[in-house]
Amino acid sequence: MFTPCKKYAHCQWKIAVILQHGAYHICRFDRNNRWEEVQKPHNRLWRKSHYWGWKMEQLLTESKPDESDCTKTQVQHGKYLLVNQLNINAHSLVFNCEIDAYDENTDSFVEIKTKKNISPENISPGEDAIFKKFTLLQWWAQSQLGGVKEILCGFRDNEGLVTRIESFRTSSIPNSELPWNQKVCFHFLDNLLTWIKKRVSVTGEFSANRIVHLFERSDEDTISHNTTTEPRYQFLPEWYLNIGEKGHNQH
Repeated sequence: MFTPCKKYAHCQWKIAVILQHGAYHICRFDRNNRWEEVQKPHNRLWRKSHYWGWKMEQLLTESKPDESDCTKTQVQHGKYLLVNQLNINAHSLVFNCEIDAYDENTDSFVEIKTKKNISPENISPGEDAIFKKFTLLQWWAQSQLGGVKEILCGFRDNEGLVTRIESFRTSSIPNSELPWNQKVCFHFLDNLLTWIKKRVSVTGEFSANRIVHLFERSDEDTISHNTTTEPRYQFLPEWYLNIGEKGHNQH
């Protein structure tokens, strides 16, 4: 959704699309081996920052937080997936979203983030531009699609120590001072989905031909489209393909 607002270097994606039972099924595939990339020595701080994020989720969501556990080895916090439905003009999307927390007081979902500490007193022009152009855009897009109303961010130092927590209302993030526009994002997504449907419908149902459609942002201004029968892109399970019309209606 934020493709038109991000440069190619910061927004590369590849998705496979399968038409089956009258629905367009979409699955993301990484363009490059991101796991090998993050294991490189220069990405050590990036890996540590993810660990700090998981630790913050643990401490904020446990019913009885224990400060003595802060130094213990932390595995990734348990995931909760929400099935969400969203209408964008003629398109009806059904997808799962990872949810960090639920606030009983406001009856709403909460996203938990950590970010290097920035404040009006010490932020540089470059840091301020990156935060507004990239960070807020990504937070807003993720939370908007996931139906998350609040984002809690723990601002940390370079050692991972959180010094303050700030709340952001998802609906209040877009404003005229930001270098991106939410209408542009939704308009792009609407047009992209329309184009995907048009291309994929030509080959018909996947069960009849095993054709998968690949869409990829291949450079700054181009989204490419190809078809393939490679098994690694055939992400739908056989039991689902074998559901007949009667079984499909029951599901």
